[in-house]
Amino acid sequence: MRLTKTVRLLAALVLAVGAVTSVQVAPAFAGESVLVAPAGLEGQIGMLESKLDSIEATGQGLGRGGTLSSADMKLSPDFEYAAGMNRGMTSALASAKLAVDSKGAKGEVASLKAFEDLAVSHESRLARLAEEADTLMSRIRMGDVVIEAREVASWSKADRAAFKAFLSPQAWGKYPTLAELTPAPGAAAPRAFAAVDLKSKVCSLAAPCVVPCYNKDWGACLSCIVRAGPAAVAAWSRFQSCWNGAGKSKWTPLWVWRIHCLADFVAKLA
Repeated sequence: MRLTKTVRLLAALVLAVGAVTSVQVAPAFAGESVLVAPAGLEGQIGMLESKLDSIEATGQGLGRGGTLSSADMKLSPDFEYAAGMNRGMTSALASAKLAVDSKGAKGEVASLKAFEDLAVSHESRLARLAEEADTLMSRIRMGDVVIEAREVASWSKADRAAFKAFLSPQAWGKYPTLAELTPAPGAAAPRAFAAVDLKSKVCSLAAPCVVPCYNKDWGACLSCIVRAGPAAVAAWSRFQSCWNGAGKSKWTPLWVWRIHCLADFVAKLA
């Protein structure tokens, strides 16, 4: 299935062989002709698909046996996936800007459309993974999935008290080290992912630029790129802060936290 998605994305591109030529665009832009995407883009797309497949596979194993080990708590998505998506966005915008500046004589806009297609596909997959991560957190709260005792014992007393407040009372008995602790006030409803809000996506950066750039409406294309560039930089900065764990609780598995960071980031780019 993943291969099919990759092929579908690649089919939207006509790669250059030798000199740059004009080609027919995808059906959504029938009648227009654009400069072809740079050779090698298919490799970048394949790499990003593979990275996301690996991230997905890692998450599927978490909590499957009803216990999260210390190692499970530290499992993480691959940062190179996020870095690759950031490079893809930056490169696509830069190439489109060159096309604007040269009125189509240099640069190209096909990779902007290719990146948008990829980001939209990955946005939906990451949103689903974020939902699965939330389900895992609910299972931890209810005691259906238990964090191993030595991991919990390594936390400070304040963190263990906050964890007890996070847990449903029916789960308290699963953690003997919490027996003598009083749940920390105000921690019963902890913020899950303060840096992430998938339900109120502020903006979509790549999508608005595709049509004017493909249509060679250079003024509108430039205006869109000028807006998208700084916003993409800000999204990357926000992502890095989230990735580094700003606000993360001890009892939130690293993979769970960071899948939300990724989902938010890719949703902004798409």
